Amino acid sequence: MAMYKKPTSPKRVPKRQHLQSQSIGAPTKGLNLRDPYASMDVSYAITCTNLNATPQGLTGRRGSIKTAIGLTGRGSSWMGYKGQTKADDRNFCAAGTSIYDVTTSVSNPTPVVTGLLSPYFESVTMTTNGGNYLVACNGEDTARFYSPSSGWSSFSFATTPTAPGQIKTGSIPSLSDWSQVMTHQRRIWIVRKNSTQAFYMPIDSMGGEAFGFDFGPSFPRGGSLRALASWSTDNSTGINNMLVAVSSAGDVALYQGKNPADATTWSLMGVWQLAEPLGIRCLTQFQGDVLYLCKEGLKPLSLYMKANRNDDSVSFSLLIDKEITAQARSVGSLRGWEVMPYAGSNMLILNVPAANPDQNTQFVYNTIMHAWSRWDGVPAQSWCVFNDELFFGSNGFVAKADVGHKDLVNFDGTGGTRYIGRAQQAFYNFGTPGLKKKYIRARPNIVSTTTQLEVKLSFNVEYDLSPPMNSAASSYPNGNTWDSGKWDQATWADGANTINIGQGLRGVGTCGSVAIAFPVNDDIMWVGTDISYAELGPVV
Repeated sequence: MAMYKKPTSPKRVPKRQHLQSQSIGAPTKGLNLRDPYASMDVSYAITCTNLNATPQGLTGRRGSIKTAIGLTGRGSSWMGYKGQTKADDRNFCAAGTSIYDVTTSVSNPTPVVTGLLSPYFESVTMTTNGGNYLVACNGEDTARFYSPSSGWSSFSFATTPTAPGQIKTGSIPSLSDWSQVMTHQRRIWIVRKNSTQAFYMPIDSMGGEAFGFDFGPSFPRGGSLRALASWSTDNSTGINNMLVAVSSAGDVALYQGKNPADATTWSLMGVWQLAEPLGIRCLTQFQGDVLYLCKEGLKPLSLYMKANRNDDSVSFSLLIDKEITAQARSVGSLRGWEVMPYAGSNMLILNVPAANPDQNTQFVYNTIMHAWSRWDGVPAQSWCVFNDELFFGSNGFVAKADVGHKDLVNFDGTGGTRYIGRAQQAFYNFGTPGLKKKYIRARPNIVSTTTQLEVKLSFNVEYDLSPPMNSAASSYPNGNTWDSGKWDQATWADGANTINIGQGLRGVGTCGSVAIAFPVNDDIMWVGTDISYAELGPVV
C-alpha cells in the first residue's frame, strides 16, 4: 500500500538586498547651529571642534608654544607698536599690575611699567611729524604713551602744552578715566569712562588742547558711550570717512565730516537701535567693513544698517548666533570678548570668555569658505597679531598660536598637550527620504603627513546626537569597533598620505550622520567618507 506523502512547500528564498554606496564630502561649510537637523545640508557640521574648514576638507587646527613665561598675572591686553623702522617694532602685553615687553621670546621678563590698577588696556598708534607714538589707557590709571626715544611716559597737564603728552589744563576733566583711544581723520579720540563724552585732539598732535563732544543726544535709549571706530567706505560719491559711536544700550550713531566743531562739515548720518554690545572691544575693522559684536551675534554694519533688524541674512555669524546669544546671557559681563582678524591663515577669531578663564573658547571663521568652527583647549584671555604672527595672553605667560601640533609647548620646546579634532556631520538621507536603510560599512578618507594616525568613527542614525569621543583612546557611546585589517595608504609627491580603513556598521534608519575624531598630531585633513548601505523599504 502506497504511503501518502504530504507535498512540500517551495523553499522561500530571501529577497536579495541591493548594496549601494555613496561618497560624502567632509562638511566644509563648517558649523551650523541654526538649521533644523532634518533639512540641514550635508556640507554642514552639527559639531566641529578643533578643526578648520577649508575648500579641500576639514583640517586640524594648529597648536601653540609659550614665548614668554614668568609674567605675574594673566596676559589681558596687547599693545603693538610699529615704528618707522622694523628695529623699533615692539609688542607689549599687560598682565596683573605690569606691562611687559614680549617682542622676543623671554623668560621672567622685567616689567617696563609697574604699579598698575588694571591690565585691560586699549591702545592705538598715532603718527605725527615727530614720529610714531603708542597711546594706551585702561580707565583706571593715568593714560600713557610710548616712543622708542623716550620709552613709556604718562600724559600730563600743562598750561601751555609744548611737548608730546602734554594736554592743556582744564580742557579735559581727567587723565585717568580714558576707557578707549582711537584715531579718526588724523586726530586722537578719547572715550571718557561711564559718560557719553569723548574728546579729540588737534590734527596730527600728541597733545595740546582737548575738545569735547557729547554723543548723548544721539543715544535715544540712554546708557554711556561704549566705543568708537573709524570707518572708510567707497561709494558713488567717493571715499567716505565716518565715525561710529556705540552706546552701552546698543544705539549705533554714524557721523561724517572732518571737524566736529564745524557744523558745515560735520553731520549725523543716522542712528540705529541694535542689541547691546559685548565688551569694550565690540567694534572691529574687517575687510573694509566694521563688525559689531553684540548680544545677537557679530554684525557687519554695512549690511545691518540697510536692513530690518530681524533680517537674518545680514548677520555675519548667522550660523552660530544662537550660541553667541546663549553665551552672552551667561558670561556677557566677563572680560575677554573680542574679535581678532588673522590674515595669515584666513581666519577671524571670536574669543568667548568663561567663568574660569583657563576654559575660554573660540569661534573661528574661515574667510575663504565663510565657515565657522570652534576651538577648545586654548586658554586665551586676549589676542594680537604682531609681524604677521598670532599670539595670545594667558595665566602667567604669552604664547604664539597657529604653530606645531601640540597645545602650550613649553618655553624650551618640550612638553605640550595633544588635542582632539572632532566633528559630527549633518544627517543625510542619501537621496531617498522616508526610505529605511541598513548601513553596512563606512570608510573615512584622511590625508595626512603621518601614517601613525588613530581615527575613531561612529555612524549615528535617526537624529541621534551622541557626540564624537572626547579622547582618541575612548570608544564612541553608540559606535562600532574597527574591523581588523591593514590601512590603505597612497603616498603623494609632497609626502602626504591618503589613509582610509573600512569599519562595519549596524545602524538602521532613514538617515545617518558621520561623527569622527582623531588626535591632531600632524597636518591632517578629513576629505570625506564612503558609506555602503542597503535599502530596506519605506517606513510604515
